[in-house]
Amino acid sequence: MQDILQRLNPVWNDGGLAYKESVCFIEENGSITAGTYYSAEKIMSLTSADETVEYVLGEDYLFEDGRLVLTANSRIPYFTQAELYPSEATEKSYGGKDPIPLVIFGEGTFFHSYQCSVTYLHSDTWRGDLPQVGAYRLKRTSSILQNGDPLKLLVYGDSIPAGGNASGCTGIEPYQPAFGELIAEGIREKCGCEVECINTAVGGTATPWALEEVEERAVRHHPDLAIIAFGMNDGSGNIPPQDFRNNIKGIIDAIRRESPDCEFILFSSILPNAESCLARIQGEYPPVLRSLEDRGVVLADMYSVHAELLSAKRYIDMTGNNVNHPNDYVHRVYAQIALCALGI
Repeated sequence: MQDILQRLNPVWNDGGLAYKESVCFIEENGSITAGTYYSAEKIMSLTSADETVEYVLGEDYLFEDGRLVLTANSRIPYFTQAELYPSEATEKSYGGKDPIPLVIFGEGTFFHSYQCSVTYLHSDTWRGDLPQVGAYRLKRTSSILQNGDPLKLLVYGDSIPAGGNASGCTGIEPYQPAFGELIAEGIREKCGCEVECINTAVGGTATPWALEEVEERAVRHHPDLAIIAFGMNDGSGNIPPQDFRNNIKGIIDAIRRESPDCEFILFSSILPNAESCLARIQGEYPPVLRSLEDRGVVLADMYSVHAELLSAKRYIDMTGNNVNHPNDYVHRVYAQIALCALGI
């Protein structure tokens, strides 16, 4: 992707230009609107999520009081409240969390076809905590990057790092890959390194499975840097935080027995949709992951960054399936956090 460096410019340090932020239009209280994280001052462009359609200000949408508002004859798709909360269970619904019976759901390209990509100017700043630079813990990887040496990168996790619902994995424009390959591409562009990215993530998995499969899916690849990204399914399954920690520690120990110099980025997951039945104890995992930080191990706290974005945006703005998968925009944020941890 020719604009890869712009896509990887951190959302918390974007220099006043929010680039291709994901939004979704919702009908509510008689109007159809979408909102941005920052206080938009000027809209530079609004396109379909596949970036093939450029919407026209004044024809397809208006910009009023800092919000995007659809016109009566707009070409932009949107969801009604009835669509967001189905009254009957279908293939386009998922179990809600009391008191909400059902929420809208869809895999593949369903939500991608409704979402838009907005680029805008703003003067306000990031309101949350800043992701940490962990390069001082990842000294061997930092040396590899500084020297421009080849890097073997392993990505091990559940359906999120496996690619759900990145457009490159669902086969639709702009064909953006999952965050593991975005991280690899960012390293290539920023450091000039050759990066071999090995992705052994499997959808629907959790850390008990990961520990059982660690030899085949992680150890035998002898990585220089391993990205471990579990937690969404562990949280939905109510796996106790200490058990989650022990499983992650077991994965690290197993890899290091064969590759003692391997270093690790541990990702906390994004939040599940708080209105879905999958929202349980995911928020209890970032602290136990942080307790594993040490020489060669750093936390990439995606949970906190996602929570901050959700303080101003709707879940449906940034989701791939509306229950627990990211869209292209959030895959980019994953990669931004990892590159920040690497100090590049």
